[in-house]
Amino acid sequence: MSKVDLFPVKEAEPLTVRLADTDDPRHFWIEGMSEGRHFEDRYFCVSGHFGNYGPYVFAAAPDLLEALKELDAVGVINPTGSRKVSKAVAKLRAAIAKAEGRS
Repeated sequence: MSKVDLFPVKEAEPLTVRLADTDDPRHFWIEGMSEGRHFEDRYFCVSGHFGNYGPYVFAAAPDLLEALKELDAVGVINPTGSRKVSKAVAKLRAAIAKAEGRS
């Protein structure tokens, strides 16, 4: 019997962002863990300074990846052969590959 049979996986909840308990207003925590989820599959925690992007971009990354995959699966219609659209699609696919460790 697998761990999934013993402990069914629940839907992942969105990652949360909170200010760290320090005197530095640029120090944040990004966390995601809920009761009943497989620790190694659903747990995420990172803290520190997040530079110009801010912690919310990092927290949104899983949702952004899912949206990019859905958009790519639908297929982009480019009837005029626009170079801008072609470049955007290439960037989209490169971002997916990077997030999946394929680049």
